[in-house]
Parts: sequence; structure tokens; C-alpha cells
Amino acid sequence: MDCRDHYAFARALCILEDGLMSRKIVVILLVAIAVLTWGALEYLFIEDTNHFGMSAQVIKITGPETKIGFAAQTSELNFGRLPLGGRSTKFIDVSNQFNSPAKLRLVMSGNISSFVDLSSEEMILGPLESGQISICFNSREMGNYSGDINIISYLPKYDIGNWLLKYR
Repeated sequence: MDCRDHYAFARALCILEDGLMSRKIVVILLVAIAVLTWGALEYLFIEDTNHFGMSAQVIKITGPETKIGFAAQTSELNFGRLPLGGRSTKFIDVSNQFNSPAKLRLVMSGNISSFVDLSSEEMILGPLESGQISICFNSREMGNYSGDINIISYLPKYDIGNWLLKYR
């Protein structure tokens, strides 16, 4: 092992091999560094979550009397009734109204999530920047589908957070 390695873990193992520290101390130090780093990240950001329900119904078209449709609610992402093999896309406009960058992370749950494609699961909006997220439901199997999507935003409290935002 090259003890000139720049990785903290490799240097810690070299110290261990030299007999300067016991294995327990090295493990304790590495755990403490990890906990302090994570704790610092939590302290440096304001976190906010916006929650939306999602739903869709996939049906088989049996004739001209079969009704399909869309839903136009703004409080929920309802993709409506779709034929098997169809698609429906909804868009969410997002904006950062602050003078520092903001990170958005999208997290889905429920049986609908395996049928949904996102334009991006994470994005960073610059100060006063706007963007759009597309959410596309692909009707590959018949059934009723539902779930949730949470849009979690992280805004730095301090200037150092601007640089660390990509690691959050």
C-alpha cells in the first residue's frame, strides 16, 4: 500500500500498519469523521418538501364506446384513463426565488413509480432561475396505479453551502 495516497482511509490504514494506533481507534475516528461531516451538511441547508399524489388507470379499448380521458387537476398528477401502450406527460414548473442556488431531488413511491419516467431526478437551479420537470406515465400493463412524488429542495444557509450543494 502506498502511504502517500491522498485518501484518508488509506492513510489511516498505513498508520495502523505502523503500529501507531489500534484498529479500534482508527474505526472510531473514521465513524466520527463521517458523523460530523453528515451533521455539518444537515446544518448548512434549509430543507423543504412539496408532496404530490400520482394516479393513472390503464384500460383495454374494447370498442368505440370505451372512454379514455385526461385529468387537469393542479393539486395532483392524475394521468387519467389511458389505453394499454399509451403515454401521458405532465409538467411541473419550478423556480428558485432566492439569491443562491437551490437543489431539487425527486423521490417517487407507490406502484405507479415503475411506470413513470422523470426528465431529471435531481437538478440545481441557479439564483432566480426557473426550470421544468417532465413526468411521463407509460401504460405498459392494465390496472389502477397510484403513488406519490416528493420534490425535496435544499437551499444553502451560508455561502459555503453553495459549493457543497452538489454533494447534498
